[in-house]
Amino acid sequence: MLLFSQDAIMVENMHDIPYLNRQVGPEIVASMSVVCNEVKKEANNLPCGIQILAGANKEALAVAKAAGLQFIRAEGFVFSHIADEGTMNSDAGELLRYRKHIEADDILVFTDIKKKHRYVSLLLHGYDFQEKKSVTHLLLIEILNISVVSSTVEPLLRGHPLY
Repeated sequence: MLLFSQDAIMVENMHDIPYLNRQVGPEIVASMSVVCNEVKKEANNLPCGIQILAGANKEALAVAKAAGLQFIRAEGFVFSHIADEGTMNSDAGELLRYRKHIEADDILVFTDIKKKHRYVSLLLHGYDFQEKKSVTHLLLIEILNISVVSSTVEPLLRGHPLY
């Protein structure tokens, strides 16, 4: 029983470490498909989605298609970033072509402009937010998620295991 309201459910293979860069084995795709299918059955008509770490966006799209999910969260969709799994380059063109190929245009792609858990933003350094936001129409971004940690909140989070 839910004690709070929610707008959607997203399944993620968090703690499936160490993460691979843009690839996962067939066992991950298979298990996530089964898990997502069961979550979808219990979701009471809530939109459901998936993210497969790290940046395994094509695999997430395949799972979403198989399980009847409404969205994926695509990590590293635009620009290049450096994270714990190494350099991650944009896969927007490849992913959207794959979505068309598997006839999954009804599955939304939620994305960040800056990769979460990144260490260096290679191509966006020095651009202001309005410039970053202006590329969203060009890159066919359907939902824009902006992750910001303010200077007043950051000191409180330092040392926390999830920060």
